[in-house]
Amino acid sequence: MKLDGKVAVVTGGGRNIGRAISLLFASEGAKIAIYDADRGRAAAVAEEVEAAGRVAYDVAKGGIISLTRDLAVQLAPHDIRTNAIAPGMSGSQVGARVAFEDRRPANLVGRAGHAEEQASVALFLASGDSAHVWGQTINVDGGSTVI
Repeated sequence: MKLDGKVAVVTGGGRNIGRAISLLFASEGAKIAIYDADRGRAAAVAEEVEAAGRVAYDVAKGGIISLTRDLAVQLAPHDIRTNAIAPGMSGSQVGARVAFEDRRPANLVGRAGHAEEQASVALFLASGDSAHVWGQTINVDGGSTVI
């Protein structure tokens, strides 16, 4: 397990990409703290994680980029890394409100992202594979920020 003995804070963890990340991280052995603007959604995902025999907590959502940077500075002396992902349009419940099937998304790959793609980047950031990545927000948006 890549995250055995680790604790992960997943913001927006109550649905879509955050839910996928929460479930993936839990399956890799992490204890999960789930932040979401809708506490009911966070609690529902926490129940899913716990039903799989893992540990999860739900809490409210905050200012992610600033929080990520601030925590990186504060926690670095304790060898605790904090990083975040900034997803682009995804084929999720939120993205479904926009009929992107009928139009080309404004990114370099011409399609919406998938929650599992976001979750894979988050797993990379949480694992030892990103040992020299501290306090960063990674855009996982199909290149929309460079257009």
